[in-house]
Parts: sequence; structure tokens; C-alpha cells
Amino acid sequence: MTRRLLVIVVMLFSSSVALAATQIPEEQKESFRKIKLVKIAVSQSYEYAGRRFSLPIEKIASELFRYAGVETAKGRRAQPDGVLTIGVEGIGFTEDVYNPVYGMQSSMPTSGHLSGTIKLEAPGTPAYTTGFSDSFDASVLNFVDPIGEMRDGYKKVLVAKCIPEIADILWQLYGIDPLLAAMASDEEMVRMGVSTELRKLKDPKAVEPLIAMLEAGSGAGTYSVANVLGALGDARAVEPLIRALGHKDLAVRACAAVALGELGDARAVEPLIRVLGDKDALVSACAASALGELGDLRAVEPLSEKLRSVSDPWKKAFSAALAALTAERPQQPAESPAAGTDTQQSSPEEAGKGSKPAP
Repeated sequence: MTRRLLVIVVMLFSSSVALAATQIPEEQKESFRKIKLVKIAVSQSYEYAGRRFSLPIEKIASELFRYAGVETAKGRRAQPDGVLTIGVEGIGFTEDVYNPVYGMQSSMPTSGHLSGTIKLEAPGTPAYTTGFSDSFDASVLNFVDPIGEMRDGYKKVLVAKCIPEIADILWQLYGIDPLLAAMASDEEMVRMGVSTELRKLKDPKAVEPLIAMLEAGSGAGTYSVANVLGALGDARAVEPLIRALGHKDLAVRACAAVALGELGDARAVEPLIRVLGDKDALVSACAASALGELGDLRAVEPLSEKLRSVSDPWKKAFSAALAALTAERPQQPAESPAAGTDTQQSSPEEAGKGSKPAP
């Protein structure tokens, strides 16, 4: 996994994603569960600078349904007993911006929009339809490959919106097991989309299986597992995530640090302070952000010391963590003295005289 994609992963899972809360009516679920062979029809339209490109939506949807025991119909002779129709549209906008690489004005993508509908059909029951819509900021795209970067932008929003909606359909019909199985997929977009759905669901039944996957630590999606455990808010994940801070994969270490910040457990403070010295700057920055969220003043001195030596791209994480830790905390209002009580203040020395130790 490239460093740039890892940054996208961490940013994606560190932010909350609002998904549509549509529900399949109970009386329709049994009809949909009878589907054993589904036809998947996808229409998509993405265009930028006169070039069109597509994303592997059909492949991802097929794999998700396979985890639920539903195969995908292939060829004209196939006789599916269900149809999943996915329609997605994307629009890219451009603006003249200064290109520091070439020292000139250049038309680059600055924003994009993605929307679509998902419809599931089966014999003998009305169709179930859900939709999604989102905009994204593309102003941070680099100046080397604008087409590729725009595609990455659409991919990010697709993961955050379309794929979790498909995963949500499977969860409503078959429960949590297909989603947990999909976390072991070799396809990164599958894992990322399912992770987003699991973070939204916060199903406590997912905690133990995900901890087991994290402890195994050998799968391609181990970093995604760490991210989900952070969102579930279960203290059982704290110690396994602390151990994951020493994983050989920097993506796992980074995501474990982010997850520990989300969980808010003081047991993570000292391990995260040690991780500030990680050989990879991204992992160190994730640990800094997590310490800022935990709010423990033990981290102030180590963060201040590290800030003096960290390179510019990562200073923001350390500065933000220190700002959060050293922010002035609201003082508790003093209690009003009881009637007839002497309100005269005494010096600390006087207050100590004649006082008895607490029992």
C-alpha cells in the first residue's frame, strides 16, 4: 500500500461518515433471502478533462454477495432469481490554480460530486431502493497525474457511500457474519467499504471476531480491523490494539494508534508516548493525534520534545495535540458557603495548623 493511499485510509476512518438509514421492510426480507443467483447491473459515468473512466463496482458487489452465499449470474443463459441495479454518477469541477511544479496557472480539479441509487429486486415482492449523494474536496490533488487523482477522489467517496450501502443490505438480510468474512478480502475497496459499515453499525457481536483477526495479524486487511475496533468503543480491544502498535506493518501501527485515541482509555497513554519515536513519521503523527484525544498531561513533555525535531509535513499533528492538551480547562464554580459560615479566607499555612489527617 502506498504512503498516499495510507494517508487517505487514516483520514477516511478517522472521520465520521453519515449513511442513509433506510430499512428493508420485514415482510420483504424473506423474499430477498431466497435469492441464490443475482444479476448485477451497473451504470456509471465519470468524466474529467474529456476523459472517461470507470470503477470496479460490479466486481466489488459480486464479492460482497458471495460472502453471503449468493452467486453472480454470468452470461445471457443465466437465470437469476434476483437483480441488483447500481447507478452512479460523478461530476468533476475545475478551476485555474497556480501550479508550483511548472510555475504557471493550470486548470486542475478542485471538487467533485458523487450520487447514485441501489435497487434490489426479487420475484413476488416490491423492489427495495436506497440512494446516496456526497461531495468531496479535490483541492489537495497533486499536479502530476490529475486524471489519476480525480479517480482516487471518486474511489474514496465510492468507498464511503456506495459500498457501505450494499454492505448494509447484506447486514439487514443475513446479519454480521458476511461483513466479518469480507474483512479478509484481498480487495482493498471491499475491506474499506465494509469497515465503514461496521463502524456505523457498532454491533457488539463484531468485537471478539475482529480482535481475533487483529491478533492473527497476517491478513492484508489487519489495519482495517484496527480502525473498526476503535469505533466500536469496547474496552476489550484496548490491550490487543496496544500490542498492535508493535506490528511490522506501518499501516497497522498507524491505525492502531488512531483507534486507541478513539477508545479513550488511559492504558494507552504510555504505549502511545513510546510510539512517538516510531521510525515512520506517519505512525508517530497518528500517535500524537491519539494522545491529544486522550487528554492526559503526561504526554505534554514528550510531544513538545518531539515537535522540535519532526519534519514540516507532520508538525500540524503534534501542534494540534499540544494545543488540545494545554488548552485552558473551565474551572468548577466554587460552592456557596452555608448560612452562618465564616467566609474569611485563611492562608495555606493557617489552614494547615490544627488540621487532622483524613481518615
